[in-house]
Amino acid sequence: MSRTTEQMVTYLLVEDDDDHADIVKQCFHYTKLPVQVHRVATGMDCLKYLDGDEPFADRSRYPYPDMVLLDIRMPGLLDGLRTLHAIRSDPDHHGLPVTMFTGSVSGLDVDRVHELGVNGYIVKSDNTGEMIESLRNLQHSLLQERNHLKLKSR
Repeated sequence: MSRTTEQMVTYLLVEDDDDHADIVKQCFHYTKLPVQVHRVATGMDCLKYLDGDEPFADRSRYPYPDMVLLDIRMPGLLDGLRTLHAIRSDPDHHGLPVTMFTGSVSGLDVDRVHELGVNGYIVKSDNTGEMIESLRNLQHSLLQERNHLKLKSR
């Protein structure tokens, strides 16, 4: 396996706003890191994606993510908090890293997602440089954890 393949990270971006999703994808592009970013717009589609339910059943097209980037404020029955709760309550997905990627700076939101077991919290920024740096740091942390687990399992 090549070094690039080992370092490839697949993200599932759960973002209802098309403009915000495009900005995140562009920022990932500018990090120049080996990533795949798949996007769904609702909490319900996030759970379908994770479970491999239609229309996400083809894992060659919709691989299981290494991490979920989840917006807090989304319309519908499953906002980000409820989606996070559903992920943490599902034995098939409870260990999947989830980082909240949101415009919310509310202390209540931060406290609540930490109670639900979120792995990280990134505030969306109008400053592209800050977002790129946050995404680089996120990927670096994820790869360090992956390498730690790989060494631990030997």
